Amino acid sequence: MTALSPYAIKFAGYRIASGRLSLDLQYKVRQGKLLGENKVVLNKVELGEKVDSPNALDLPLELALAVLKDANGVIDIGLPVRGDLDDPQFDFGAIIGKAIGNLISGIVTAPFRALAALFGGGGDKEIDTIEFEPGLATLAPPEQQKIQTVARALRERPSLVLQVAPVTAPAQDTPVLQSLAVRREIARHMGLELAPDEDPGPIDAANPRVPAAVETAFSARYAPAVFDALRQRAVQAVAADASKEATPPPQPLARPAAGATPAAATAGAASSAETRAAAAPKPPPDCYRGLIDRMIAEQPVTEAMLAQLGTRRAQAVVQVITGKDGGVPSTRVTTGRLRQASNASERVVPLKLELGVAK
Repeated sequence: MTALSPYAIKFAGYRIASGRLSLDLQYKVRQGKLLGENKVVLNKVELGEKVDSPNALDLPLELALAVLKDANGVIDIGLPVRGDLDDPQFDFGAIIGKAIGNLISGIVTAPFRALAALFGGGGDKEIDTIEFEPGLATLAPPEQQKIQTVARALRERPSLVLQVAPVTAPAQDTPVLQSLAVRREIARHMGLELAPDEDPGPIDAANPRVPAAVETAFSARYAPAVFDALRQRAVQAVAADASKEATPPPQPLARPAAGATPAAATAGAASSAETRAAAAPKPPPDCYRGLIDRMIAEQPVTEAMLAQLGTRRAQAVVQVITGKDGGVPSTRVTTGRLRQASNASERVVPLKLELGVAK
């Protein structure tokens, strides 16, 4: 292929350092229309130096070749061409150049789409976008499937490298991190053992074990007087409601029973007071739900915590690709700088993968 360097310089802006070209060409002319089918096989083609050429395609040709070149260094493509021989502007070289340009443009503008077409996977979604739930770094099964497709493509395309940039979405991640931190602390005070980053699930304020755990967690954040005031307010509200429900309708005054003494009446009143005291209402579950909501709303989430979440997301992707199932050498997968997701939603925080060429 070195003999084709002049053509490569004209159309691609590169010299050809080495490689062999095989062609299977079929051309037909019907009613002045040119119909061409080109089967092109490039074997171990390597680009040389870049050369300025006014007509060259301004495209990253190295990336396109890396996507197309298999593990044996072979590029096997079909290149159809169409043209009108009656057109005064007909130029066979221009037609070939346009066909090559369209092929290369489609690859470099959407390399993951080209890989998905070659290796399958990803379903209706682009395999370059890995989706996480806000506040979490866990990979759902569909996302793992997409990563496996990327790993397979990297195994079959040894000239490609992958960059996995950590990503966060502060507006979506922060509320989830706040809730998770508070619920994990309450669960620990309940005596539950949690794995790292495990979500304990919702806290049921009606659970008999919850009040003491909530009080302990709340007392670690606020002065004792704050909790006492909130508890007293909740108890008074319950007592007031109970008093309204228990107040009997007015009854006509009755004379004291014969033989009743002031001392007996006093003893009865004291006994009733003791009974009411023993039955004094405790804070209702709503009180503890309110305490939990307040702790969540005021739980601090720092930039460092968000950055750590982004790093865990990137590491989760890298682990699948470079692990036993992925089988891609770790030297071909890197993590970039922390980014903020531009199109995150309340349900999804997307992480974008990027392809490069091994140097």
